[in-house]
Amino acid sequence: QTASNRKTWTVSFWFKRTKMDSALQYVFEAGLSGSTLFSVFINGTTDWRLYEYVSNSRKLAFHSTVPLNDSSAWYHMVIACDTTQSSAADRFKIYLNGVQVNAISGYFSTAQYPTQNYDTHINNSSATISIGKSITASTNFKGYLSEVNFIEGLFKKFRNS
Repeated sequence: QTASNRKTWTVSFWFKRTKMDSALQYVFEAGLSGSTLFSVFINGTTDWRLYEYVSNSRKLAFHSTVPLNDSSAWYHMVIACDTTQSSAADRFKIYLNGVQVNAISGYFSTAQYPTQNYDTHINNSSATISIGKSITASTNFKGYLSEVNFIEGLFKKFRNS
C-alpha cells in the first residue's frame, strides 16, 4: 500500500452477525499499533463504535445507539470521510442500511468529529489493515462480511430511496 489520500475516502461493506455475545467484534482496523489506529467494531449486543486514536489520544469517535442484534439480518454500512470540509458534521457521514446515522437524529451517544484537514490512518502507507479482525486484539468478527469496498479521494453522499 502506498501513502495516498488520507483525508477523503469512502468505505462500504455488508455484514451479517452469526453470534451475539458480549465480546468486541472488529469489522476492520487500520493502524500502527493498539494505541494508534482507526477501528470499527461492534460492542457486544448493544451498539457499534468507530474510533481513531493517535498515541492513545482520541481524534474521532462515534458510539451508536442503534443495536445490531438480529442474527438473521444483513446490514450495509457506508463510512464517508472528508476532513477538508469546514463544517465538522460534514467531515464524517455514516449510513446504516441507507439511513444516515448522526447525532441530530439521536443515533449517537458520542459524536466526536475529526479536526479540519485531519489525516486518518486509512491510506497510511505504514498502517496495517485488517478486515474481520483486530490488528492487536485476539477477537474476530463473528459472522459474514461481503463486498468490502474502498474508494480513495471520493466523499460519496447517499440518499434514501
